[in-house]
Amino acid sequence: MVGVSILVVDDVSLVLSVTSRMLETVGFTVSTAQSGDEALEVLARQGGNVDVVVTDVNMPGMNGIDLAKEIATTYSTIGVLLVSGKESMTEVMRQLPTHYGFLRKPYKLETLEAAIERVVASC
Repeated sequence: MVGVSILVVDDVSLVLSVTSRMLETVGFTVSTAQSGDEALEVLARQGGNVDVVVTDVNMPGMNGIDLAKEIATTYSTIGVLLVSGKESMTEVMRQLPTHYGFLRKPYKLETLEAAIERVVASC
């Protein structure tokens, strides 16, 4: 999806780097953050230029769920895709806007791209 801007948030540098490169190879514009707080700083600078935030759920400090709730409050037009290898998100997703998505780790590029496309389409 050329022209779609993604903010990838993950506290694990390797995951952040690999995910960013994967998304760039299929034409997404990608920025990164290593924490929820850093993600909010990026959004404050680029807010209108981010279409989707792809965030890990389990991070120290502000976790991905709290980040998603903050984005819903402050940046209602930005979609969020939560990713986790540990969580069952059924209950959590009921608390978030319906245009938010969830994807279990590990994932392939095609699966990640499709999940982002669903979030973009529902915004």
